[in-house]
Amino acid sequence: MSEPHELKYSDLVQGIPGKRVVRAGDVKRLVSRLNKLSLVMQVSRSLMGAIDLKKLLSEILSKARVVMNADKASIFMIDEARNEIYASVTLDGSEIRLPRGSGIIGFVADSGETVNIPDAYEDARFNRDNDLKSGYRTRAILCMAVHNQSGQIIGALQVLNKLDGGIFTHEDDELLTAFTAM
Repeated sequence: MSEPHELKYSDLVQGIPGKRVVRAGDVKRLVSRLNKLSLVMQVSRSLMGAIDLKKLLSEILSKARVVMNADKASIFMIDEARNEIYASVTLDGSEIRLPRGSGIIGFVADSGETVNIPDAYEDARFNRDNDLKSGYRTRAILCMAVHNQSGQIIGALQVLNKLDGGIFTHEDDELLTAFTAM
């Protein structure tokens, strides 16, 4: 898949007569949002020809992590037969299995609610086990249910820790909605 042409700030201000007023901050935010939406569209186009589900989910995770400016991303699917949720596709290649309802991801997969938490350790639903095993420190979490074409919840997608140390915003909610719709 070819990389999209990234729109630059200079592309927008080039050729604007000096007598017009353009707020640089507004233009930079617009360029950033357009670039993120371009990546979402790129993943959407990939869906049309995708056959290998693991490869497709890996592509979605990779792009979601970039667009969301997140350190990690994972998709957990519901395994009804084993009463578990599992991530067979993670960016680091590991498989994680949890009892249904366990942690934030389990709560979201069961309830369908979107959860946006600035500090995971302050939320009683957060399961610290994976952090304790891996040494990773989860801070911010944005997690959203994934539905099938019939509207049934089949799993959840989560992104962890903004790379800039910040929290996930309303704009991030909207972008993650685009990924879960795929």
